[in-house]
Amino acid sequence: MFPNLKCLYFEGNGLRKVQGLETNIQLRSLFLQQNMIAEITGLETLVNLGLLNLERNLIRKITGLSGCKKLETLIVSSNLLGGSDK
Repeated sequence: MFPNLKCLYFEGNGLRKVQGLETNIQLRSLFLQQNMIAEITGLETLVNLGLLNLERNLIRKITGLSGCKKLETLIVSSNLLGGSDK
């Protein structure tokens, strides 16, 4: 819907799943902190993404970022990383 979008702030909205960003290939910064995201998905086409903030979510494992070739800054503090998979 906004193919030329460069930066998106969507923190603190109770978001559980990242979707609908597939056409935003110009996106460079994405702020998704303080949501309820458990799995990193929907970012495969964001080839220009340089900064991704996923701080304070419910993420247990870092996956789904192979398409983000320009990613330089990944913020994932205060998640469930390294916890048990029970």
